[in-house]
Amino acid sequence: MRARWCGRRDRIDPSLASVLTLVESMTSNNQTLSLTICVDYGGREELVEAARALAAEAASGAILPQDIGPADLDWNMYVPGLPDVDLLIRTSGEQWISNFLPWHLAYAEMVFDPTPWPSFGLEQLREAVTIYAGRQRRFGGTLPGPTRPTEPARSAKPA
Repeated sequence: MRARWCGRRDRIDPSLASVLTLVESMTSNNQTLSLTICVDYGGREELVEAARALAAEAASGAILPQDIGPADLDWNMYVPGLPDVDLLIRTSGEQWISNFLPWHLAYAEMVFDPTPWPSFGLEQLREAVTIYAGRQRRFGGTLPGPTRPTEPARSAKPA
């Protein structure tokens, strides 16, 4: 498992920052699973910091504003290359994302479960995954209409 830290590194206790950095380093070559640990994280703040970094690059002439694209913004996030979220399960009946990973949740499927977090268990997880598996993911597109019945709906994210 590869562990990654997502959040403000400059505002937490140095001993915790040191441990998180060590765990990241020790697991950096692992590829089977990924665990993202969000500590002192705010989605809007992450986007603002990424925009500031790109603005500084543009002001220095390192990049032209018209050449800035999604990959450039992603590169300036707290964890560059962090994969998009496929499924967000929100417990306790809440139906909002709480400023959590707005860039990475753009095409996520969301399941809202009324069960409070401490009681959320295997039964609720299976139900959420079943709901997710029954959805047709479109990634911002539309499902093919009746004029193109032989074209299957997209089931994987376009490259």
